This record gives sequence, C-alpha cells and structure tokens, in this order.
Amino acid sequence: MYQKEIKKNNETIIFEYIYNRKQGFSIAEVCQSLNLTFPTVKRILEDFLEKDILIQSRKHSHGVGRKGMEYTYNHDFCYSIGVRISEEYIYLIFTDSVGKALCHSKVKLSSPPKDMISFLESTIYLFIQQIKKKKEKK
Repeated sequence: MYQKEIKKNNETIIFEYIYNRKQGFSIAEVCQSLNLTFPTVKRILEDFLEKDILIQSRKHSHGVGRKGMEYTYNHDFCYSIGVRISEEYIYLIFTDSVGKALCHSKVKLSSPPKDMISFLESTIYLFIQQIKKKKEKK
C-alpha cells in the first residue's frame, strides 16, 4: 500500500509541475526540478501520454547526438461543464482543462420549473448540442 501512495504522490507532483508550465519540457528537466529519478518520471509521462494529458514532439538539438523529446500539456484532454442556478437564470459554461471558457449560455427562467431535475437535464442536453454545432463549424 505504501508504494501505491508514493506512486500517486509522484503522479500528483509531476502533474502539478506540467500543468503550471507555460512551455515545453523534457524528462531531464522534470527530474532535475522535482528531484525524481529518470525511470520514475519517464514511466509517469508515458502514462500521461496514453491518457492524452501530454503532447509529445521532437526537441530541436543544436549539438551532436540524439534529439530529446519535448512534452507539452494538452489543454484539451478533458472538459468541464459548470452550472449556476439563480432565481431568474440558469448559467452554463463549458471549459477546457485549464479553465478557459469555450462556450457559455444563459437561460431565462420565466417561473420556477415544476421538475427542476428534468428541466436541468434538458437544458444541459441542449447546451451540449450547441457546443457540438460550434465544434463542427471549426
């Protein structure tokens, strides 16, 4: 059990590091910055690549030898929908993994719905359809 906790902790530390990076990075940079071993960092980054959390590209090298790999955080690996309900409106927002708003909507409530859950369900469904149409136009 202790090893699983260490693994999870290392994943969290590395995720926070890459999430806060504004530019690409290499395995060696992560190792040096976080004081973790190369095999540990490589294994976790490979896992993140499989989950589409990272994007991998060739790193340009000005010297001799093999070019290293560069990694960047994939802002589009997951999305969130936020819902805020007030007396007069339902506000919906669709964001990427760093919180950048990609789409939003405001639905007027003329009167309180009899079945709020069903109303929310249909409102969110229509919002998702709106997002899909917006993505198709791109």
